[in-house]
Amino acid sequence: MKSRHLMTACASAITVLMSVGCARQTAPIAPGPATGPRASWIIRSGPQNGEESEICRSDRQQPCVLEASSGSRPMAVVVSVYLFPAGAPTQYRGAFQSTFIQTAAGGGYEAKIDYSIEPGGLPTAVAAGGRVTSTPGDHAFRIALLGEVPGQVDPHQFEQTVSVRVVPPGASQAS
Repeated sequence: MKSRHLMTACASAITVLMSVGCARQTAPIAPGPATGPRASWIIRSGPQNGEESEICRSDRQQPCVLEASSGSRPMAVVVSVYLFPAGAPTQYRGAFQSTFIQTAAGGGYEAKIDYSIEPGGLPTAVAAGGRVTSTPGDHAFRIALLGEVPGQVDPHQFEQTVSVRVVPPGASQAS
């Protein structure tokens, strides 16, 4: 009975999803010229099976603070990386890692990116989501991408580490 309960808990914790699609009006502004590879990001969180609210994004100076999950109140989180079209077909390769997304193995979740985007279109979102870790503390959202455009000699390299603070349940409402 105990192992069955543990398996059910682990299965519900591994609700990590990966999606690719067109971003509509929500993509943060990406720095750089429109003729080059560009990327931006958003982190959203809220009660599991509820509506996630925007917590932080790449084009705003605000701290990223998430409420930890608890047994009585699991919290969901979705991280989205937006890939922007350049003046020619653009190939993006790399990954992003979210150490605050709980997985059965621990250590966070890593999403691989290998995607081509055509010029003139909307930004494309690559997203991963799941349950916020139940361990308060300092965590990170890391992005490492190469953006290649035909005719450009060197690929554009994106590397960014965003500090994410996970606070105890209820602490984000008190501040």
